Amino acid sequence: MRSERLLPEQKSQSRQTIIHIGFVLTGVVTTLLGPILPVLSHQWQINDSESGYLFTAQFMGGLCGMLMSNGVAARIGLTRALISGFGLMGVGTGALAISGWPAAILSVFCFGLGIGITIPLSNVAVSDLNPERRAAALNILNFCWSIGAVIGPPLVALQMRHSQEYWGLMVLSILLIAMILFLSLRPLATSNFESETVESHYSSASIFSRAFITIGALAFIYVGTETSVGGWAASYAMRDENSGSIFWVGSQSIFWASLMVGRGIAPVVLRYISNKRLVFVGILMAVVGIGLLLISKGAGLLGLGLVLIGFGFGPVYPTTTAVLLQQFGSKATKLIGSFFALSSLGGAIVPWVVGFISNKSGSLRTGLSALLIDGIAMLVLVLLQES
Repeated sequence: MRSERLLPEQKSQSRQTIIHIGFVLTGVVTTLLGPILPVLSHQWQINDSESGYLFTAQFMGGLCGMLMSNGVAARIGLTRALISGFGLMGVGTGALAISGWPAAILSVFCFGLGIGITIPLSNVAVSDLNPERRAAALNILNFCWSIGAVIGPPLVALQMRHSQEYWGLMVLSILLIAMILFLSLRPLATSNFESETVESHYSSASIFSRAFITIGALAFIYVGTETSVGGWAASYAMRDENSGSIFWVGSQSIFWASLMVGRGIAPVVLRYISNKRLVFVGILMAVVGIGLLLISKGAGLLGLGLVLIGFGFGPVYPTTTAVLLQQFGSKATKLIGSFFALSSLGGAIVPWVVGFISNKSGSLRTGLSALLIDGIAMLVLVLLQES
């Protein structure tokens, strides 16, 4: 009898393990383009403007995938939708390994589309498997994404730099295709896409509801700010004459590693404080870090600022996702694509704004100062949320 009672738990854990492995690979693919772009640009003899089309292709693919993720899952089921997402990422990365310019634009759009489908649905699946501890479970899931983001792309880039053959991309493609087999063996049964039995105290799943506007705006600003720090950190450190000639190389890694640690310890912290308080404290710590970044004159203060920003930001996004799923119940599946699409738009717009201000003022420090305003806005949005 005891083993029979444990069987559903074991199945649930097995399914979560598969999703976690898949999310590590998703983290690799999401952040892959930056480290390998110098190699591709050199091999294909393309300029910066042409290289930029690849980022646009990934962004557009991701945005389309996020907007259509709920519809795909509702039509063919969550498991098959995730299978299609991993399949698109596998085909896209494999095609990138064998294609040249400009066919690579289509390859990148393909894996961007897969990313857009996989990220929101993986979050929904893990949330549904952990209804009593959504925030902790989603922080663990996004910790897995961070592992892939921190470790995977540099390894692929190193292989590509030392070999004319892009077998690192092919290995990644094979691992992504293998996820199709794993998901087929452990299909996900989730009530979110199969019934409307789960009740919520919100009567509608409208993107114009006050609750969603608050959470969506927070996601937009947060992802934009996070992407700005991750994207501009190396340039900022390089232009700081007092930080040393080598420090800029590892500045991004400091930020992403700190973000990963923040997500890793969040499940423990959530035993003692509420979701809302964790998000508020995390953003407040990041605001302090941004302040240190802006006044830094040397590697010490700059590095400390990046650590505080990463550590504070770590649990913000997955915990906010958990708040959305908890507040809207089953109706959250109608909003999850829009939520992640808003996040993606923030990641595209805010870093551009930083660069625009920097270009107009002649100072990247001035451009990054806009992130302080973002931080204060996020704190206000958290306070406006319902507990």
